[in-house]
Amino acid sequence: YRVDSVSGDAGISYYPIAKATLGMNLGGGVDNDGVSTIRAGYYTVKPSAAYRFSGKGHIETSYALTSVTLNNFKGGMRLPYTMAQGQKNGRNHNISMIFDYRLSERMNLIVTYTGRKFADQNFENFARAQIRALF
Repeated sequence: YRVDSVSGDAGISYYPIAKATLGMNLGGGVDNDGVSTIRAGYYTVKPSAAYRFSGKGHIETSYALTSVTLNNFKGGMRLPYTMAQGQKNGRNHNISMIFDYRLSERMNLIVTYTGRKFADQNFENFARAQIRALF
């Protein structure tokens, strides 16, 4: 594969109170494969939110919708992973959540969740919880 890419993104953050952040990112791009002549156009809309607990931790969430359109793509061809940010043709969904909270001076609770749905597949869910202790 020989992929040429042009992309851009922009974001804005709003702080309604000192502990909270609301954000919106917009992005898009065009990728061209010089070998197979596949052309992938995509755009992404990603709202996000974060809240900080006074000296105790934080929680962050985001959702990304990425729409991908392919040209010169024929049956049996494979889209190079480096094209369209690794997303599939159609609408793709990504959800992320991180919760990090200090339980005590030496213990933290960390919970993460990631959900994704490629255009041609079912929703996949990944979660992890851990307690870290410092000795």
